[in-house]
Amino acid sequence: MSDFSTEQLELIQQRLRAAAVDGVEEQRIPRRAALSNNHAHASFAQSRLWFVDQLQPESPAYNADYLWRLRGDFDIAAFTHALNELRRRHEILRTHFENVAGEPVQVIADPAPLDVPVVDWSGKDEATAEKEAVAWSRRAAVEPFDLTRGPLLRVRIIRLAPDCHLLMLILHHIIVDGWSMDVFWRELGALYEAARSGSAPALDPLPIQYGDYAEWQESWMTSDAAQQQLTYWKEQLRGAPEVMDLPTDRVRPTVLSGRGERVDFSVSPATLTALRALAEANDASLFMVLLAAWDVFLARCTGTSDIVTGTPVAGRTTGDLEGLIGLFVNQLPLRVKWDGDPTFTEVVRLVRDVALGGYANQEIPFERVVEAVAPERRASMNPIFQIAFDGGREDQNPQLPGLRLETVSAEASSTGFDLEMRLAVEGDALAGSLRYSPDLFDRHTVDRFIDQYCRVLQSVVLDAESRVSEFVLVDGVELERVLVEWNAT
Repeated sequence: MSDFSTEQLELIQQRLRAAAVDGVEEQRIPRRAALSNNHAHASFAQSRLWFVDQLQPESPAYNADYLWRLRGDFDIAAFTHALNELRRRHEILRTHFENVAGEPVQVIADPAPLDVPVVDWSGKDEATAEKEAVAWSRRAAVEPFDLTRGPLLRVRIIRLAPDCHLLMLILHHIIVDGWSMDVFWRELGALYEAARSGSAPALDPLPIQYGDYAEWQESWMTSDAAQQQLTYWKEQLRGAPEVMDLPTDRVRPTVLSGRGERVDFSVSPATLTALRALAEANDASLFMVLLAAWDVFLARCTGTSDIVTGTPVAGRTTGDLEGLIGLFVNQLPLRVKWDGDPTFTEVVRLVRDVALGGYANQEIPFERVVEAVAPERRASMNPIFQIAFDGGREDQNPQLPGLRLETVSAEASSTGFDLEMRLAVEGDALAGSLRYSPDLFDRHTVDRFIDQYCRVLQSVVLDAESRVSEFVLVDGVELERVLVEWNAT
């Protein structure tokens, strides 16, 4: 799925067109010289994940796991061929890492075939087999990867019936991001169809590889543009709170396990329509309105009006990067701060200004921002922000020709944050999931967070001029319990 919402893309494209009018040309990334022993610099984002892995080698926090049900005539041989062709085409899918003088270096392996095990459970009852497969995939999803050995993806196929299979895919985030998965499925579909028909796939040659980007990023960091962006973030985060004091069910451990759980919810079509109208009325995107409501929720929970949340951006600022698989996504620490008691529309405008400023300075890697701000580093929390927000995306389902793919419901297996809110437009409704660290929170607490956030969303569409202090996060029954029942001493 894309790391940008439709509204974000439109806003950014408008500003890129404006820059082009002013004579600013799009940067082009050159193809690197011949590799020495198939080595390349690691990107800054890769370096951060590599160092995290050095500190917590058994953590599954950066495993990306997927499980789909495939209905139809599934050609496993064609799929395996297509997957290996995709690995041949994208170097990053056959990359592992070496420690060279204390720094990670990408090592690109030759395109040897990837083993795709097939497990036949067709003799079992389909419902029972699927339940066992979900449990199996959950266990597999938390098995750590060894970054010094490849491949950094695992694929399993489970046959439930001649026309029903389960496909399990687990990758380490050091080689992919959300946008990459769109590229992955689009090209895998073309290669699968070509393998089935015996024709050549209709895919243009890649202009560069991920290693080219990593080499270019290394040199770009010495440019004036990079220094200007770094200065912007240092000013934005000066004096920001290092920890979001959200009430937890347990004392924060010395080291977070990386385990994660997920609770899904939905927002009604009527509320989504009203939120979009509210965004349009305030010259904002749906993402900005959803984030403003999230910041109001956090402010009411913590009692602070200085909120820092992390939001992902695609990091693909040139056309050459749009068709590549790799870790390009960058995290923007969006700091929204207000004085007094603003209305919700005033908070939306604050969020809009902060978000647009962040988009304009998105090329600087979050890892360099952390180095420049220099917060206290702890294994028990993410630096600068511990709460992530990704909202307003148009969700896209993977497709393979001749098959119907259905996402199999399964809980999240990992997270690198305390809380991670994700919202995506699905049809005419808004689908949400709140991932959380069970090291800190119980399920009932997370259920309450979701209820309170949805209460804010419902309130703002009724009266967007309500002030932050006026938002009530509890209903009458809960309020009666807190004020009367629990105080009957």
